Parts: sequence; structure tokens; C-alpha cells
Amino acid sequence: MNATQHVNATQEKAETKNGRQANGRFAPGNPGGPGNSYARQVAEYKKATLAVVSIERLQRILDAIAKKAEDGDVAAAKLILHYTLGKPTTAVDPDQLDVDEWQKLQKSALPPREMHGVLNGVPASLATRLTNIAWPCYLDLASRPVLEKVRKQEERDAKRAAAKAKEQANAAASPSPDGSNGRVHEAAAPKANGDNGGYPDWWDQAVREEMERIGREEGWPAPSPDGENGRPAPKVP
Repeated sequence: MNATQHVNATQEKAETKNGRQANGRFAPGNPGGPGNSYARQVAEYKKATLAVVSIERLQRILDAIAKKAEDGDVAAAKLILHYTLGKPTTAVDPDQLDVDEWQKLQKSALPPREMHGVLNGVPASLATRLTNIAWPCYLDLASRPVLEKVRKQEERDAKRAAAKAKEQANAAASPSPDGSNGRVHEAAAPKANGDNGGYPDWWDQAVREEMERIGREEGWPAPSPDGENGRPAPKVP
């Protein structure tokens, strides 16, 4: 095994062990973590912080930190350097310069067959633009048969509900006097005062007087108090 293969094997072994590359980035095949379960809450906090800290206020804060760093505050100096220059990188090993250059050349080389896929594709910006236009149209066309079925089902349900409501209303409706709503009308018994269609009191008196007149003309004997000699009196209608 030559030096290059040995270095590659050592690097791959280290990446397999911790899932990260030498520079701290995720190595290929790293499964990643479970994610932040408080991502939405952290986003709300960040939004609130950005709403309070304006550009002018942030500038004043940075000026104050830079002033402390100039006065010898090591913590302030580290903070300023961390957000400007970044964390110090691993020192370059002079003995590995040729190996590093070769590895970079290997990573930059691509098989010619992969050009076919790129040439037959479209740029990501164009694909995103076209998809944003075509996606709603595709969903509209795909969902029309389903929406039509739902509309027809809703119409059938509405007709059934209307028929059932009409049936219940007919069953609960009181009968009309002429029976036109499908029920047999039974006339109520007439009241004595005749306010619901019966004979009034004056009608009974008039009938008695007329019967007495006919009796006198026909020679009917006057009825005895106990009614033994009288004829059965005709019923008053």
C-alpha cells in the first residue's frame, strides 16, 4: 500500500467512525441527527430578536465589542475574530501538500458519462420556474374527476334531504277543512253557541214555536205533563 492509499484509508476510517470529515463537515453517508424538535420555537425567538435589534443598534453593539477588544478584552477579541476570520483551520502539513493536491484533482474529475445527464437536463432555476407554473395546472386537471364525483354526491344528498324534510312536514301538518292535504277531515261536534258551525240558540226556539203552530192546526192534543198522551216529539235538527 502506497502513502496515498494509506492516507485515504486512514481518512475514510476516521470519517466512518464519527461520521464527519476532517474539517468537521458531515461525511458522505452520514445519517444525520433527529433534528431540532424546537425549530419552530427557535424561529419565533429569532424573529422577535431581529424585530428588536435594528441595523443601527447592532452597529452600536459591534462598535462597543470592537472597542473592548482594542482595550485588551480577550473575550471580546475572540468574538470579533470568530465572526470575521472564523475558527482557525488545521495547520497545513508540508509533507502532505502533494497528497492533498492529488486528492483535490481526484475530486474535481468526473466521468464523461455524467455529462449526458447534465446536458439532457435543465438548470435548477428553469426547472423551478416551470414547475411552479405547471404544478397548479396539473393538480387542477387531476382533481377535476374527483371534484365532479363529490359535486354529484352532494346534489344527491341534498335531494334526499329535501324529500325527507318534505315528507316530515306533510306528516306533521294539520289537516285542512276540505282534506286537500291528504287527510280525511272529521268535523267537530257543533257547540251550543254555534261559533263552530252548529245551530244557535234562537234556532231551537224558532223550531219549537213552529211545531206548536203545526200542532194547533192539525189538532194535536196538548201533551200532558208526564207526556203519556203526546206524540213523540220530533227531534230538533
